Amino acid sequence: MKTAKWKVRAAPHSAEEMRPANASIKSLETEAKKMSVVSPHYDVVGDLLSQKANITVQQLVEDNKLYRKLLLAALKKPKRTKVKNLPIVFQVGLENLGSPKVDIEIDGCLIKHVPIDSGSGVNIMTEETTHGLGYMKFESTPRVLRMADQSRRRPLGVLRDLIIVIGGV
Repeated sequence: MKTAKWKVRAAPHSAEEMRPANASIKSLETEAKKMSVVSPHYDVVGDLLSQKANITVQQLVEDNKLYRKLLLAALKKPKRTKVKNLPIVFQVGLENLGSPKVDIEIDGCLIKHVPIDSGSGVNIMTEETTHGLGYMKFESTPRVLRMADQSRRRPLGVLRDLIIVIGGV
C-alpha cells in the first residue's frame, strides 16, 4: 500500500487533522483500490519514483555545503577592475636609432661615439685604433674568437692594465 505524507502536529484533535497533507479521503480510497487490484505486494521503487521533494531553497542551502558554495559563486558580482592612469609613452617613428653610443677615454685619449655591445664576453679593439693609441706590443693569447657570423678569428694579442673611462664614469 502506498504511504502518504502526514502533517506534523502536536496531537490530532479531529479526523480532519489526521488526514495526509495535500490529499482527500476519496483520492486515498481510489488509490488504495488501484493498488489492491494491480498487485498484492507493495512496490517500493514505484513509491520512491512517484515521490516529489518537499524542501525549500533555504533548507537546501542550509543542509548542503556544496550547493551553498555553487549558489554563492553564481550570485557573486564580479569585481570592478580599477582603471589605472598609464604614463604617457612617446613612440619613436620608424627611424632605427641603432645601437647606443658613448664616449670612451683610454689612457687620456678620447674616442667619441663608440657603439655599446653589452652582450659580448670580450672587448675588442681594431689594430688601427691600438696603433693610433701608441700600443705596438701585445701579450699573446691562445684564444680563438667566434664572430656573430660564426667565423673564427685569432686576435693579435691582449692589452692588460689599461685605464678606461666609459661615458665619463
